[in-house]
Amino acid sequence: MLKTTSQQLIDSLGYEGGRVGQPILMSAALDQTTGNKNLLTVPNGQVFLCTHILVQADVAAYLLAPVPSPDADQSYTELQLHDPGGSNSIISLRGFARYSGSFNDGASPDFRTAPPGNAVMWKLKYPFAVPPGWSVVQSAAPTAWGNQSAIYGVMVSEPAARELGYHAENASPTLSRRSGITSAGSASGTNTVLTGVAGQCIRVLDVQLRMQPEAVASNQLTLQQGDGQKIFITHNDNPAEHLSMQFSPDWYLKAGQNLVCVTDDANANSINITYEYVDEDDVPPNSWFACIEPTYPTPDAGGASSTTVTVGTSGLPFTRTLNEVTCYYAKPNAAGQHTRTSPTKGFQHLVRGYAVSIQKDATTANATDDTEQTRFTISSGAAAGQIGLLPAGLAQTNYQIAPVFTGSAHDQCLATVIDGINIPGKSDDGSLWVDVVGFKALSTTPTSGTNDIAGFAVSLWGCTAPTFATPRSNKGV
Repeated sequence: MLKTTSQQLIDSLGYEGGRVGQPILMSAALDQTTGNKNLLTVPNGQVFLCTHILVQADVAAYLLAPVPSPDADQSYTELQLHDPGGSNSIISLRGFARYSGSFNDGASPDFRTAPPGNAVMWKLKYPFAVPPGWSVVQSAAPTAWGNQSAIYGVMVSEPAARELGYHAENASPTLSRRSGITSAGSASGTNTVLTGVAGQCIRVLDVQLRMQPEAVASNQLTLQQGDGQKIFITHNDNPAEHLSMQFSPDWYLKAGQNLVCVTDDANANSINITYEYVDEDDVPPNSWFACIEPTYPTPDAGGASSTTVTVGTSGLPFTRTLNEVTCYYAKPNAAGQHTRTSPTKGFQHLVRGYAVSIQKDATTANATDDTEQTRFTISSGAAAGQIGLLPAGLAQTNYQIAPVFTGSAHDQCLATVIDGINIPGKSDDGSLWVDVVGFKALSTTPTSGTNDIAGFAVSLWGCTAPTFATPRSNKGV
C-alpha cells in the first residue's frame, strides 16, 4: 500500500542525502484555437509523481458578450494523461460562473456580475504516478475560451518509484494498474468510476469536488459501492453557490466492489479521485466509513412509531431527531458482518474526518424569510443524547465531537469537510450519533413537513481502536 505522502516526498528534496528525484514544474497557457498542448512526455526509465495541480479556467468574459448563467461549455477545463497507445485518463475540473440571473441579467457589468477567478489548487496527500512513455496534456476542450495550468511533482527512477510503493507499469488505464487518478460527476445518473477486482479493495486516497448547478434544481452527488452501500453524499441546488471541497479520506471499499458515482443533475459537478487497489489481506480490519441521511426534525403525530419528538417550553418549542450512525468495515469480522454501531467492550471509535451537507428549500415568494431552522451536531454515547435547545445554543448529555451546524436561511447550501483529525468517541458502548433540532422563529412549533430541508447528509470515516483516550466532557455548552 502507498505510504509515502506528497509532503514527505517534497521535504526529502531539501536534504542532499535523502533526495529521491528531481522536482519538476509543467505549465502552459492555452488559447482554445491552438488545440491540445503536450506539457511533458515522461522519459523511459523514469516515473513522474504528481503532488500538486493548479489550473485556471478562463472565459470570454465581456470581450464578446456578457457571461451567461453557469453553463457546461463555459465552465469545464481538463488535463489529460495519455498512454503510448493514445488512450487517456481525464482530470476534469468544474469552473464556476456568476449566476447572472440573480443580478439583473443583461444589465451593465458591475461587481455583482464579475466572473469568478476560477483558480483551482489541489494538493494531493498521496502523489499519483505518470508511468514512462505517458504524456501530460492540457486539453483545449471543453472550455469556451482558454485555460492555464501547472502540475508540480517529482521525477524519479522506476526503481525509486517502486520503493515508494508506486507501480510503474507502462500500461493503459485498466485493471493492470494498481493506482491512478480518475474523474466523474459531469454526467447524470449512475456511473461506475472504478471497477472492482476480486480479492482486492479499492482504497480512495484523495478527493477533489466542485459543484454548481446551471439552474435551481436538485443536485445531489453520492459516492457508493456497487452494492448500493453509500460512502459519501453532498448537495448544492443553488447556482449562486460555488461549492469546492478537497480531502483525503482513506476509504476502503469491500473487496470486489465497484466505486459508483450517482448524480441527478448533468453538467453541474466534477469529482476527481486518486486511488489504489489493495489486497484484501492488507486492508486494516478496523477502518470504517459511514454515511447517514438523518431523519428531518418535522412535526408528526407522536406515539410509538414517532421518529420526531417535540419538546421544550411554550416559549421555546422545538422538534428533535436522534440518529445512530452505522459504521461500515470493508473487512468483515469473524461473524462475517461488515457493519456495527457500538465499538464494543474495550474499544472506541476514532473519527478521522467528516463532511456535513444540508440544502434548504426556498420557502416564500415575498420579502419575508420564514425558513424553519435546523441545527445539528455529531456526538458519541451509549444511547441517544438528549440534545436540547437553549436560548444561547444547544446542550446535550452525550460527548459532542463536532461544532453545532445550522441550516437556517432560504436556499442556503451548507457543505463543509474536515479531515486529518483523530477525535475519540466514548469507549465500550460509544456509538456515534447525529443529533438534530428543528425550530421556528417567533417561538412557534415547526409546521413544515420537511422542516424546509431539500437534502441532508453526514458522512464520517475513521477507525475503531483499543481504548486509549478519554473524551473531554464537551456537552456543547
